[in-house]
Amino acid sequence: MKYLIVMPLMRSSQKQSYILPLGILYISSVMKSEGFCVHTLNLNHCQEPWEDLKARISLENIDVVLSGGMSPQYNEIRMIFDHAKQVNPDIITICGGGLISGDPEAAMAALEVDYGILDEGEKTVVELCRSIENEHSVSEVKGVIIKDEGSYITTEEREALQDIDKIPWPDYEGFNFSQFLDTSNVGCNGINYGRAGMIITSRSCPFSCTFCFHTTGRKYRQRSMDRIFEEIDYLVSKYNIGFLYVSDELFSLNEERVRLFCARIKAYNLPWNVSFRVDGITDDILDELKKANCVSIGLGIESADNSILKSMRKAVTIEKIESALEKIYRSGIPVVGNFIFGDINETSETAARTIEWWKRNKKYGLFMKMIKVYPGTYIYQDAIKRGLIKDTVQFLKDGCPPLNISRMSEQEMADLVKDITLLPFKENAKINDVRLIEINKKNSSCSLAGKCHYCGKDSEWDSVALFSLNYVSCPHCNGKMSIPIPETLVDIIDENLKKLLKKNLKLALWGMADYAMEFLCSSVVVAQNPDIDLIDLSGEKQLMDIVGKQVFPPDIIKINNIDAVIVLVPVFFSTIKSQVQSRYGYPHIFSITDLYNPSFGPVPVEPKTK
Repeated sequence: MKYLIVMPLMRSSQKQSYILPLGILYISSVMKSEGFCVHTLNLNHCQEPWEDLKARISLENIDVVLSGGMSPQYNEIRMIFDHAKQVNPDIITICGGGLISGDPEAAMAALEVDYGILDEGEKTVVELCRSIENEHSVSEVKGVIIKDEGSYITTEEREALQDIDKIPWPDYEGFNFSQFLDTSNVGCNGINYGRAGMIITSRSCPFSCTFCFHTTGRKYRQRSMDRIFEEIDYLVSKYNIGFLYVSDELFSLNEERVRLFCARIKAYNLPWNVSFRVDGITDDILDELKKANCVSIGLGIESADNSILKSMRKAVTIEKIESALEKIYRSGIPVVGNFIFGDINETSETAARTIEWWKRNKKYGLFMKMIKVYPGTYIYQDAIKRGLIKDTVQFLKDGCPPLNISRMSEQEMADLVKDITLLPFKENAKINDVRLIEINKKNSSCSLAGKCHYCGKDSEWDSVALFSLNYVSCPHCNGKMSIPIPETLVDIIDENLKKLLKKNLKLALWGMADYAMEFLCSSVVVAQNPDIDLIDLSGEKQLMDIVGKQVFPPDIIKINNIDAVIVLVPVFFSTIKSQVQSRYGYPHIFSITDLYNPSFGPVPVEPKTK
């Protein structure tokens, strides 16, 4: 049998940067090592993704299509299997990843695939495919959910892989890794490096935060240093990576392991990042990280109220958080962390305490976000029990929309959402006199110049991703600043909006994130034109007034006969695009990064027939 493993679409154009998930690459490498006839396709490097997918299925006479990903990627993954079935209705479809494992039956019903793989897939996919090929009973394969005449059978749970050193390295070559690196830049969280490669040094996490779902199972395991550095050697020598993104959920709980990694990575002179718990931060460890060229530390923070931290099962306190942040700040290594509002026990009072803490400690550059309810998490199961999620299949199809699971009223929640959306825009320290130097057409990032808010010195920053959860650090004093959209770029985008409006198009801007506020409040065209509507999925944001405009739910596309949607959150472009096209059909979809181009010319775009 012939297999096609497909990487879902995650970017708006060939030039946009994206994060390459390694899970599918591991599945491909294992299947190839076991002798299966495997073909691969990364839709992010196809000029015509869906036509290319159908052509590959026909050309290679594919029998089985495999894909997978996270719950928010439902629409993109569903489209892979739908297009496969258009070519051959009898083609076998297999899906894996958090999308399946989070709520297996809901995902199977939403996707309408033949088989789902639960938790880690390396052993399961091999046994499943051999059973299919040999026409053996698939029900004897552990870790599988099977479509069976309108219902589903879940087989016995598979134990976690004990020795993850034995798993082959990811199939980098099979998924256009060289092309990925050509357009990749970390470009967010103050880390602005090109050719950003990634590696996984451990799997899962030993903790059970209520908002978290571990897609590789519940058992925490770590790779050996020798195997890790063999792979790093390969990435450096073959691909000349310029940054190492350590994408573990939790890098280590063991100080000795951290020291060993630092001692060995130091010789590469390669910038890298890492994620820790706050109780793993010590001055000695920070000194080792600094010497080893670690340029960013991610921390799980979530709240400044101890009752909410306890409710989230974080097993830390605000006192420990403050101690860790102060140590990291003194070390000079930038820190990345979020406050997540809206826990099941959140009240207006607990949220206010966190906001007040954020105002007093803006030097850390921490982000504020609303909690997301994803299948597989404790808060997801709680929302089902409370009747907040009435139809799990539809919830998945709707893209896991925002829910008020807290103890706040809808109006209190709306006020909170408004605060955390507008406060960073109003109060964050910003680059002064920001200037656009260059737009990098390879990956839609920008080079900027400006003066530090803190020390006043001039600096330049390359590979900055605008319209993202981002900040930059001053190279002179390490001060962290948010990034105003340069006036020159606002003018370019405004001129391109005018080009669309001159064609008598009705437009909608989708995504009222805090980092979009700078543009929305600077754009003369958005504020003054009645043919531009604002859209967001969040019911709370729909109660907001931005530049004198109401924020609407997506159905305004149909109600107002919208001709073109511009997505203000490039990282979610493919998700929003698939949602818009599946529900509303016609509207043209652009990423805001498409409008960076002064010669943007929407020649084929015409208004709908009214």
